[in-house]
Amino acid sequence: MKSDTHANFYKVTISKYNEPATMSVRCQCPYNLGDICRHEAAALFQLQEMLDRNQFDAFDTQYDQQHTLIKMKSIDLKTIKLLTSNHILSEADRILRKTQAVIKSAKDEKVEAELRADGKKYPLILQRNEERNFDTHCTCDEHEHPLCVHKTALFLQLLTAHGPFYFDTLRNWDKEKTNSSPLTAIPLATIWKASLPSPTSTANPSCAYSTPLLKKWRP
Repeated sequence: MKSDTHANFYKVTISKYNEPATMSVRCQCPYNLGDICRHEAAALFQLQEMLDRNQFDAFDTQYDQQHTLIKMKSIDLKTIKLLTSNHILSEADRILRKTQAVIKSAKDEKVEAELRADGKKYPLILQRNEERNFDTHCTCDEHEHPLCVHKTALFLQLLTAHGPFYFDTLRNWDKEKTNSSPLTAIPLATIWKASLPSPTSTANPSCAYSTPLLKKWRP
């Protein structure tokens, strides 16, 4: 990891990352004021990012399709391919050639749908969270990949029909304005008056109504 204060790098070693109870993290930096340094923390975040993107084929990760977090900001085909397999993509394409997911609801950056495949109905939810990533839901038993064939099919259907930024069109701006902190309007005259010292509060009349910035400019 590159140091954020010096032009050098520190080697971070993460051992047994697939066994949380026995996992160990070591860094070459001299930090000794706590259990973990900033380089170790950054390395763990990067490792989690790589695991979420399914970049470790040898790592036996089990996914629960009831809720999987998909880290992509829009419907991106390259990211979808990383989070699935060639077989899942082929199956999703086969399903979409025969049928389409029925969209039950599409609002507030959330799509609820139902997909019929192989004689079964699968309820699906794709929803953007506060970090602009996707929380996804399906009832199938796919455990090897973050995206099952049914979620993949729905993402591909929305991408084809509406484009990669479809969820931006479902954004509820009125709701976000309501949830944001209201700003109290203060008259400009009040701000200007409050920023100036009283002319009687200084012993030097020539400095009356002068701000620190204006004082620098005095001839």
